Amino acid sequence: MASNLRACCCIGIGVLLAAAEASQPALAPAASRERVQLENLPEATLKTLYLRCARESNRRLLSFDEAFHCSTAADILMRRSFGGDFDAMLAWWRRNRDD
Repeated sequence: MASNLRACCCIGIGVLLAAAEASQPALAPAASRERVQLENLPEATLKTLYLRCARESNRRLLSFDEAFHCSTAADILMRRSFGGDFDAMLAWWRRNRDD
């Protein structure tokens, strides 16, 4: 039973990955533009955006576009403000999440 479940999950993941790869060319230009826009935000604005995303994702399921936007902002924030250190960003978030 466990091996059937594992095989089913692997097939499902493979299908999802193939679908994502097939749709990626259409998403790439928009994703690239959004990343550039987020990269140009001031650090304080990026932090505010990240905190807003974190609060909203605790309240409801984000749409694909919202989740992509928030994930991209988190990636940029972690790299720019915390030198890529996830633990440092997590500590900052814990200190500021209720603001």
